[in-house]
Amino acid sequence: MRHLAALPLGSAVALAAVLVHRSGLLVLALAVVTSLVTAAALRRGTRPSLASAFCLGWVATLGLVLAGRPEGDWAIGSDLAGYTLMGTALAMIALGVAGLSGRGSPART
Repeated sequence: MRHLAALPLGSAVALAAVLVHRSGLLVLALAVVTSLVTAAALRRGTRPSLASAFCLGWVATLGLVLAGRPEGDWAIGSDLAGYTLMGTALAMIALGVAGLSGRGSPART
């Protein structure tokens, strides 16, 4: 059930990152750091597969945005901000795959 919540959370965070990526370098850095820290925190938790669901939602949303718009233009340009988001997607894929290993922090007793 938690995985069903992590998937749309990842999607919402990615959509927010796409919406603010043109607002300046500081805002873009905040969006990237928020995405990566959330995925890493989920990865280090007791259920690391939640990170995989979060990353899947994030990368799938970015993939849909990168596919282009019906008018023929793009929502993400080929500039520093756009390439930063694409690089973040690669890091999210790596964190998602790492979450599949199932080795999280041991449960505290």
